[in-house]
Amino acid sequence: MVDSSDPSTKLPNLTRGFTSDIVTILVGDKEVPFTLHKAIISSKSKFFRAAMEGSFKEAVEKKVRLPEEDPDLFPHYLSWVYGNDSMQLDHEDDETYANELCHLWLLAWKLGSEKLENLIIDMVCRRAMECSGPFLPDVEVINLIWDTIPTQCLSGLRQLLVDVTAWKGNDFTGLPELANTRPQFLYAVLKKNTRIFSMMTCNIQTLRNGASVITDTRVAPLANSGVGGR
Repeated sequence: MVDSSDPSTKLPNLTRGFTSDIVTILVGDKEVPFTLHKAIISSKSKFFRAAMEGSFKEAVEKKVRLPEEDPDLFPHYLSWVYGNDSMQLDHEDDETYANELCHLWLLAWKLGSEKLENLIIDMVCRRAMECSGPFLPDVEVINLIWDTIPTQCLSGLRQLLVDVTAWKGNDFTGLPELANTRPQFLYAVLKKNTRIFSMMTCNIQTLRNGASVITDTRVAPLANSGVGGR
């Protein structure tokens, strides 16, 4: 039950969040600190909500560590958190823009920020419609996505990258580079657009064999994992 004597309850939801406790997020191996409002960050992320509730060490210390995340990327995530579910990214070229969006989608997926995942999917779709060729990240980022997200996970981003490549692949001058992507990705593309295969130097049987291999080394999203110690 809401305490009507508390003046903060009369504020709009986001404004009310500014009256909540302050927590510190330490990002990267150098633990770059970001000071945030507990109520706001918890409302946007399943991971942070779990970390900040109960008797977890993070809740007691009001500190959460994200040692594997990029401190240069995290401010973009926060711009969405504090930006009323909207976000803008500056970009020099399409590949850089695609790389940033994909890295940000992975961060949102790990932190359980489904609304941001969906927003990024919309942004990729919109830009792909505007481009004359495929709007794709570089090979390293495509492989990172395939190595990070479990095969059984229904990932909109994975499917979207396959669809965009197959859709506009006939006009893609960087097609030879795709031979260095994971077999699962490339085989999925070739099943949708067989004309691409004639433009590449790779063996279809090798792809088929590679695509049937399921690795168990991929990670679960942070939002679905245990958090910290007690």
